[in-house]
Amino acid sequence: MPTNKQILNNLYGLMLEINYQQDDQDVLAELEAKPDSVVNNHLLKIKQLTTKLKAEANRQRYADAVSQLQLLKQKGIEEFKKLFSPVDQTRLVPMFNRFTELSQKDEQEILEDQEMLQFMEILKDRANEADSNNG
Repeated sequence: MPTNKQILNNLYGLMLEINYQQDDQDVLAELEAKPDSVVNNHLLKIKQLTTKLKAEANRQRYADAVSQLQLLKQKGIEEFKKLFSPVDQTRLVPMFNRFTELSQKDEQEILEDQEMLQFMEILKDRANEADSNNG
């Protein structure tokens, strides 16, 4: 069974991938800015072949991230609250509440939420700090 720290690190990594993945259209725009006949001849084939694979990888990434979220909820967010001072806990109450009250529908949406990504980064960093202070 993974530790809370491992779950948090996994979830954070998956959320980063989900939020910062370069769109196919951006890649195509870059290539169109510098046309190359050989590349242009193969772009359509490459895009067709990779679209299906990317869609499946993205579905799996979301499923993995939702699984990590559920594991973290199951293990309990309370111990992460202990990593913060009372002042910080008060300041972060809306994010803790948002995290603990997630419905299944919310889980999908929250994975792309930049604010929640920052919150997960703070939790991950605090968990890593606590581990290095205890080790």
